[in-house]
Amino acid sequence: MTTDISTQIAPLHPLEPLTPTEITTAVALVKTTRSLSELVRFVIVTLQEPPKEIVLAHGPGKPIERRAFIILLDKSSQK
Repeated sequence: MTTDISTQIAPLHPLEPLTPTEITTAVALVKTTRSLSELVRFVIVTLQEPPKEIVLAHGPGKPIERRAFIILLDKSSQK
């Protein structure tokens, strides 16, 4: 699952890890857009790396779309 996230602070580089704010935003977005049971856990929330072309074209202060890659575990089904 990937989730679009945006922050008010542009990262210095497109491959920087997600900030705590970006992680919180991604988790909140998934929780509000999906009907998850109380047994669903967020196993991984990390940066989905952008295509190489975007990384190479990035310049200082230039905004970039960031996406979170998320793995969930439903403890009721172990999936």
